[in-house]
Amino acid sequence: MPQKQKTQDSIIKQLLREGLAVQEKNIKDLMIEEIHNAKDEIMNKIDYLVGKYEANEEDQVLALGKDREFEETIEDHEKRIKSLEKKVQIS
Repeated sequence: MPQKQKTQDSIIKQLLREGLAVQEKNIKDLMIEEIHNAKDEIMNKIDYLVGKYEANEEDQVLALGKDREFEETIEDHEKRIKSLEKKVQIS
């Protein structure tokens, strides 16, 4: 093979290597960008779910507090009713 042909082949191989290296870098950059976008989307969804969970937890705490208030009111009414019943029986 003549020297000129070898040089041309060498140049073509080098250009192909450089082209492949650029394509590889572009693909890696795109993959990294996609991974970051997916991670951001997942984190946003997790933040949303955590917010919903915390709001639900607060609602449950408030509901428990109201239940306790109702229980105390019922106990108070039961005591008052028993007291009234005793007074009616004595009379």
